[in-house]
Amino acid sequence: MKIGTTHQFSELVWFILRPQYRHNENFIEKLLKWAERIALPPKKLNFYVVRSPYIGFVSISIEMEREKDFSEMIKELDEGIRAYSLVLSDERSTFEAPWLEESDEERLKKIQRPNKRQYTEAEGGLDQKSGLVSSPLMNRRKESSFIHANSSIPTLRTKRYVANKVAQGTKLPASYYDLKALSQPPGVKISDLAGRFWNFKNPGQNTVIYMLDTGYDLQHPELENIKVQDWLDPYVFPWDEQNDINRLYPYHGMHGTSVLSKCAGRTVGVSQAAAYVLVRYIDGRVRGNYDTFADALVQIYDHIRSRNSDKKCVLNIAARFPVYIGTTKTQFEAQRRLHMEDIFIKLAGLPNLIIVTGAGNAFMYERNSESYPSVFADHFFIGQKMVVVAGYHPWTGHEVFPGVKETKVWAPAARVSTACWYLNGSPTENKYKVAPTDFDKKRQICYKEGISYGIPLVSGLLANWLSSGIDTDLVINYMYRLAYPRADNGPAVLYNGIKIQDWPREFWPNWYKKNANRI
Repeated sequence: MKIGTTHQFSELVWFILRPQYRHNENFIEKLLKWAERIALPPKKLNFYVVRSPYIGFVSISIEMEREKDFSEMIKELDEGIRAYSLVLSDERSTFEAPWLEESDEERLKKIQRPNKRQYTEAEGGLDQKSGLVSSPLMNRRKESSFIHANSSIPTLRTKRYVANKVAQGTKLPASYYDLKALSQPPGVKISDLAGRFWNFKNPGQNTVIYMLDTGYDLQHPELENIKVQDWLDPYVFPWDEQNDINRLYPYHGMHGTSVLSKCAGRTVGVSQAAAYVLVRYIDGRVRGNYDTFADALVQIYDHIRSRNSDKKCVLNIAARFPVYIGTTKTQFEAQRRLHMEDIFIKLAGLPNLIIVTGAGNAFMYERNSESYPSVFADHFFIGQKMVVVAGYHPWTGHEVFPGVKETKVWAPAARVSTACWYLNGSPTENKYKVAPTDFDKKRQICYKEGISYGIPLVSGLLANWLSSGIDTDLVINYMYRLAYPRADNGPAVLYNGIKIQDWPREFWPNWYKKNANRI
């Protein structure tokens, strides 16, 4: 517990300002005086401001005595307060008190909890008759029809020039199917890829990927060579040396580390040469809520404007808004939209930024939830800059994490090779019952499911295309035009556009060598 506070017995209230009051210094001065008056001691350490030199004073969170009457404050400041909500005491809140310690066994139970709906791979596989193993002759027809001469996106000639200069192959174990499928040209079998994932040389170089997640363990073998430009943390209750070694910080189910590995991982990542800004929305008390999430988004906006305005940037959000449904003034969805939508409009207004997030489902076949940032994709201005990713199973080619109407690309989201938490030589998660190889153990890799692990694959490939010279305002449609189904009646799956003729000739399949002059 933080010295001088009594947060076990306190309430947290979150106030959101109306946009027209965010630069009103007289109003802000009155608000801060009220905050200090009602906050628990030590006063100035128990209220938390989200503020930006560009956006202004966004919100304030105040820790105060439970059941404290703050109606007088609301009466005086009501004209400038858009909404407010209680965080701790509302009976519908799912906020978990950080002072309740968990044992290692309890944490493992959370990590290994079963999904709401189980899924089997009985209906698909590498050698079944589907687009996954379609005839090589399809290559001629499909590859030539992806991009048309009158398209507003880069021409095929531009893409061919880029690929010829930078294509390289990384040999991977047979089980790393999710990665290989990303570089599988139309009509080509996985077995024709020479056991490799074909990618750009120096993928993502001179771009910046912002990762917004729980926390990141950079001592993991997959992240040893990551290029970190900066760290951004919530300003409230910052991390200290004691919190930093709390397993909930780097691990938190290993979510942030696993997500990051799909972009930056030495083995399982797709954009290792990009620079990374690692953003945590979990504060020093292992608390993540709307105020810390808003703080993270505002800090990202400020950081891009002040540090990376001349760089092509991608924001990866493989997280949903913290699960909390209590409010005392407005309906929850209206409050969330009023607050967060305004920030996403600001982010979408940055000409050098693309936002990538999930369609909004935590479990396979689950309906989409409005607790995900993708809910803002229906806003015309935001939707122009936001990619909403859905998930497919790379072993079957079919959708497993449904998309929304704005979804135009599907990424691997089942049996995904990713950085994992190993304990006593074994992965703590092993849903697919895959015995780890010596290589897996050395790299601490296992197989997970979730749209969270497909989102960074999209972010990484976008960074790769941006790095190769495609403009920010063209690259999203470029990706959509490249995506194609891997199975009959399957969704449009992410594809990096690298073709067989971009590989070194010694890796070309025999059928391709024989027909190279005719393709």
